[in-house]
This record gives sequence, structure tokens and C-alpha cells, in this order.
Amino acid sequence: MAHDGSSSGEGWTPLLPSGRAPEPPEPPVLILNGSEDAEYQESVSARGVALRWTAEDWEFLGEDVVPKDGTIRRSHYYPATCRELPYEFARVAHGDDAELRAFVNRRGRLGYKEMCEAWDYENLRDTESASWIRAHARNVDLVMRLAEASGNLPKAFLILRERFRESVEREKDEPDSTWITFRYARGPISESIGIASWEEAPAQIGDSVIAVILDENLARVRRRHALELSQYRSRSGSEARTLSVFTISSLLECIYWLLADQINGAHLRKCEACQRVFFAGHASRRFCPPVGQPIDNGTRSPCEVKEKRRRYAKKRRGKTLEK
Repeated sequence: MAHDGSSSGEGWTPLLPSGRAPEPPEPPVLILNGSEDAEYQESVSARGVALRWTAEDWEFLGEDVVPKDGTIRRSHYYPATCRELPYEFARVAHGDDAELRAFVNRRGRLGYKEMCEAWDYENLRDTESASWIRAHARNVDLVMRLAEASGNLPKAFLILRERFRESVEREKDEPDSTWITFRYARGPISESIGIASWEEAPAQIGDSVIAVILDENLARVRRRHALELSQYRSRSGSEARTLSVFTISSLLECIYWLLADQINGAHLRKCEACQRVFFAGHASRRFCPPVGQPIDNGTRSPCEVKEKRRRYAKKRRGKTLEK
């Protein structure tokens, strides 16, 4: 006999309108394996992200980026501790295949499969297309450039027109319109249509575009309670502790997470040599950091070295002409 839902007898499972039983809820608490590793402690305790990612050798197979046959190089790291990730990834937007492959070999795949699962997207596969990776790299590059131009309407429109060309025109039938449409990468989808409005504050059109890109690509990130189980804690009499963490499932989500953190608090600078926008640890930094190195670790970037050599050569030529 079918149940009409009027009683609450034990063992009764309510049915959805389709007649199916609902999916069981996620466990209320995530289980983390604790570690004394300093990188883990910084990632979980300071940043609230427990994501551990794998880097290995990759290669191109047609349009796809796939694991290299016979590779044995694998390393693990915590992306949330790498503040330089958004800048490194933005370089892929205008780089060649070698730049893309270098990033993936250094940092690992972006996590297309994990993004599909988080978005309930059916196109599951283990490989990642170069066009999808570049589409998201263009997102990050655009957000950084617009953030650097925040509040400057002419500069923001110049950046948007350069990036989207004809797609960032006001509607011809509505010359006084206060919104624009643009194309951007959204989760596992390489191209989506976004709408940004400037009615409230015209000079903030760039910030409106930034909000659309970041909000959509961080939409599946949630905050949850986690129970950290750790053998080393048992020595001090406490085998577990509870933490509040963010459920970030892929390297790509972590890049957007770091980007959202940094555009509001970090010093955004444009490199005097290559004109790329980068995050500087202090206001006096004039050149972009070296790729693969932590922000402001003291290592000179190739741009800084090249600029000093150029100025030195120019100074010597001047002295030669004086003689």
C-alpha cells in the first residue's frame, strides 16, 4: 500500500515527485588526515583549505593535455599556500603551447573531471583540452587587469574592448544602455554569456565583470566542518580537532579562490618591462616575479635582469658617443 506521507513511522523513506527516493545527505563532517607538515598547517589552519594536489609530466595529444606515457615524476603540494598561482596561470592566456605545458607540468592538471562532478556536468573525462585551459587563463588575466584599472572607466573599457572586441559594444538600438554582454569561461564550460551592469556606478564596470567571473566560478565552493584525525596529536593526548574548511575540489577553483582574496588586498602592479599585471608583496616592487617562485622570495625576475642590462648597455653607448 502506498504511503500518503501523513504519518512518520520508523523506516519510512519519503519519495520525490518522480517516485525516486532522495539521495542520502553528505556526511555532516569531513574527515581530514592531519599532518605536522608546515605547508599543510598553513593551508588548513591559516587559509581554511585542505586541498592537496598532484603535479606530474603532461603532453599534448591533439587538442588535449594528457599524462605523459611512462612518467614517474609525481609531487604533491597544497595550492592554497601558493599565492603566485593566479599570476602564473594568467601568463598561459597569451603564451604558446610550451607555456601551457610548463604550467601544467609544474602545477598539475586544472581538475576538469572534478569540476564536472561539482557542476553535475555529464561530459566526464580524464583529459583536459588546451582550449578550455586557455579560456580560464584568459578569465584570470582579465580579472587581474581590470582590478589594476579599478575605478578608471576609460582604461577598463579599453581593456574590455581589447579582450572582447565587438562583443563589448553597447546595444545599437539602445545607445544609453547601462549594461554589456561578454563571453567568459564558466566551470567546465569554455564559453558562457555574462551580463554586467554599470547603472549604479559607471566607473565600476570592470568590477561588475570581475564579480560575474569570480562568483560563477566559485559558486560550488562551500564551507563545512571537518574533523581532523592525526596520529601525531595523540602524543599530546588529543587525537582530533574540529576545523572550519572550504570544500575546494580542484586546482582551478583554488586559483579563483586565491585571485578573489588577492585583488582586494594585495598590491597590483604592472611590470615595467613586460607590462603584465602581477601581485606584489610590497608597493616598491616594479617587475613581475620569476615563474615558479613564491612571491617576494628575493629572487630577481628575468624582466628585472633584462631591464638592468638594457639600461647598462644604453649608459655605455652614451659614454662611447661622448668620447
